[in-house]
Amino acid sequence: MTTPAAFADTPQLAAARELWSRGNTERAIAAFTAARQAESGNLRVRVEFARALAQVYEIRAAEQLLDEAYAIAGGDVSLASRIAPCYAQIYRPRKGHELLESVAAENDLDGPSLLQLALLRERFGLYDEAIEAADQVLAMAPDQPEVLLVAGRLSRRARRDQTAEGLLKKATTLSAPKAILAQVWSELSLLYDVSGDFAAAISAIEHAKAHSNGADGVERLRQRSKQLSRAFSQLYQQIDDSLITGWKLQPFPPLAEAAGFAQLIGFPRSGTTLIEQIIAANPGIFLSSERALLSGYTLPNACGFSQGQPFSLEVLSGIDARRLASGRGRHVVCSAAIEGDVIGGRLHLDKNPNHTSLVAGIYRLFPESKFVFVRRDPRDVIVSIFQRYFPLTEFSASFLRLDDLVDLYLGEMINWRRFAALIPDQVINVSYEDLVTCHRQVAGDVLRFLGVADDGAVDSYRDRLAGREVNSPSHDAVRRPITAGAVGRWKNYSALIDPFASRLEPLVKMLGYE
Repeated sequence: MTTPAAFADTPQLAAARELWSRGNTERAIAAFTAARQAESGNLRVRVEFARALAQVYEIRAAEQLLDEAYAIAGGDVSLASRIAPCYAQIYRPRKGHELLESVAAENDLDGPSLLQLALLRERFGLYDEAIEAADQVLAMAPDQPEVLLVAGRLSRRARRDQTAEGLLKKATTLSAPKAILAQVWSELSLLYDVSGDFAAAISAIEHAKAHSNGADGVERLRQRSKQLSRAFSQLYQQIDDSLITGWKLQPFPPLAEAAGFAQLIGFPRSGTTLIEQIIAANPGIFLSSERALLSGYTLPNACGFSQGQPFSLEVLSGIDARRLASGRGRHVVCSAAIEGDVIGGRLHLDKNPNHTSLVAGIYRLFPESKFVFVRRDPRDVIVSIFQRYFPLTEFSASFLRLDDLVDLYLGEMINWRRFAALIPDQVINVSYEDLVTCHRQVAGDVLRFLGVADDGAVDSYRDRLAGREVNSPSHDAVRRPITAGAVGRWKNYSALIDPFASRLEPLVKMLGYE
């Protein structure tokens, strides 16, 4: 039986949280520690302390706190069910999944716990098992929009299209937060696309964007996104050969943990997840996939500015050498902590399509990096992004209107091409269209470029994915056999693309997609 004290919000805990929110990290950790000692039975202290430590990538300490909380909870099903999903928030989703499965094996779970179990199973590609948990929640709460969304999405991913459509359509008739309804309509659009009803798919997209654009704070984020884009454009116009040479020649202490560094970038929905999963099957690669470490922690700390502040030439040129060296070492340590693994002399591969605008900062920190850039027909990229729901951020705010999305895409491609021209020997370009038609050859080319011996493991990369987390929104697609079915999808959505054809045409021609 859960006691109120088990998850009480006490003055001591509130004080620690306030210190953390103001950025007083050392004092906050001391306050959390004191609260933990003073309130031995309050599991909320341990949970919040663990989440805070995970934000500064002290993962082992965070994990110990959750383990401690779980042990204190003992056989209390309600407490154990609340703690288990928290492991995903400290980069240990598998442990949370295993713990919640063990609880479910011996006890009846309540609705929220079953829904968490369904979501954790989904992360590991266990779609049938996830549907089973979601169905149990549906029996308890048949008219809850979030439950209908999860059950509908799972059914779509499991290719149970008729069931998915019924669940999602029902959700559209209910009162729900805008973010939930935007996701529901996005899922319906993907369903209609598979069935070939493209008019219905476009209508569903329009419904989804109407809900997203009506959310609080969207206009502020849109303007912030434009501000950042202008700042990045100015930066990449200023960088020249002399700067690149200076950055590249700056000596750093060796990092023996990694054999080298590589960045896998592009633009969302360009195919980065597919090539990532193929080449990451090679045992010579240590993969860090779509983590916020570089953009939200390493670069701001190494460059000496706050998260979200745009780079400037003045900032990048003026970074203290000791701070850069410290940032490099810290990044390696944190990457290993997040993955729960040792790099062990492997090539460190950072994959994130959102990092394309950050390549100047990444190069400043890791000038030895090799860059794997994945390109795709711009029209397919635009349609694929616009059709999907993305959590609202300064970056994704530009995905909500086609004119903003086209502006952002073109700006990032221009910036990247300018920068890549300065480091041609450190760049390999990968075509999504080549990847889906001859992935073995493309993977071999990339591995040779990275200097990693091809041991043939990429041939069975899908075996590696069985029961593993894929940290990407497209985790369901990458688990399936490769097809070229998404090539040229934009032709089904000419009503969306045609108004921007003239703006996209130069890039389409330049990339060879005419």
